[in-house]
Amino acid sequence: MVRHRGLSQRDDQHESASLLNTTSKRKNMDRKMFKKGSSRKRSIGLKILFSIAILLILVYLVVPFVFKLSSNFRNALLFMNYVNVQVFMDVTKPESEYGLNCTRVFYIQSNNSIQLGAWHVYPKPMKCDKSEGGEFDDGKSVVFYIHGNGGTRGGSHRVDLYKLLAYGEPDSHVVTFDYRGYGDSSPVSPTIPGVIDDAIHAYRWLLTKVNPKRITMWAHSLGTAVSLSMLRKIRDDELPTRLILEAPFSSVSDAVVNYPLTRIYKYYPFFDSCFVESLKDPIYDLLNSEENIRFAKIPITILHAEDDAIVPVFLGKKLFESSKRNVFRQSQDFKVGVEMKTYEGDLGYGHKHIHRDKGLSKMISNLVYKPPKQAPTSK
Repeated sequence: MVRHRGLSQRDDQHESASLLNTTSKRKNMDRKMFKKGSSRKRSIGLKILFSIAILLILVYLVVPFVFKLSSNFRNALLFMNYVNVQVFMDVTKPESEYGLNCTRVFYIQSNNSIQLGAWHVYPKPMKCDKSEGGEFDDGKSVVFYIHGNGGTRGGSHRVDLYKLLAYGEPDSHVVTFDYRGYGDSSPVSPTIPGVIDDAIHAYRWLLTKVNPKRITMWAHSLGTAVSLSMLRKIRDDELPTRLILEAPFSSVSDAVVNYPLTRIYKYYPFFDSCFVESLKDPIYDLLNSEENIRFAKIPITILHAEDDAIVPVFLGKKLFESSKRNVFRQSQDFKVGVEMKTYEGDLGYGHKHIHRDKGLSKMISNLVYKPPKQAPTSK
């Protein structure tokens, strides 16, 4: 019995040693497999990073040549009508979706049967009657707003400006529209002649309702170039009383060369050939604000923030200097004045938030049309 118990103990020890050996082998195998798996994952990660780096290099090398060779690509970058961060908001519901009081949605016919979505934002004190006819009979000033690229007429910074103009001290009607290819306008690819025609048709619709002496035109960014171009095309008796240019640029070429995404190509060997030369096409002369402002026949106010990273303030200053060479300056009845106001960078207004300035409402109220005061009636 003793001998049997000893054999059993030795067998148990042998089995335990065997199990420990097996477990150790398994652990070693698991470690090797883990190392192989980690190495494989690391290898895949490096391959992905390498592929991304190659793709970025190819994009960096190819984009300038696509820009040079494709006018459609240049238009896509100029208008950016496909960029809209408010994709779930409905421009046909300005009151419920955008918080605007008493706003009428309507449509304007441009050329070639193109339809332009538009808003009429009523001044706050006015009784909300959105029926067409007599909606401007209160004699108040009207601001015709021409927006820049990207988004719709319902962009948040644009809506904030409408509220300041309609509900603040300016106490004005606001009429704004979307170019072709934007918002609820006809889904047609925008072109330079096309957006200028759209602005002219929208403005001439307004002239069927309001005397131009009551109208102040306000344009932002790309819209500033559109506004200066259209002013050279309309008749003198159609001119508004004033033009306000917010964040303007001197020319499309200057704007593109100084655009943030273009700056990474500044040291590209074919920079001038790809970006500058391709913008010498005569079609871009239509938006040459540096030239068009020289033909201005109405007072102009330029607003620009020092910290504008999209359109640097020096382009606005360059435009201002060009305005001093007005072709009508020698005329005896020349009364056009151009003024420029800049906002310090630490205010943080950037490219599209000058509407936040506390003094803007009062300043604009001094610039827009003022209806004549009615004489007190005798009892």
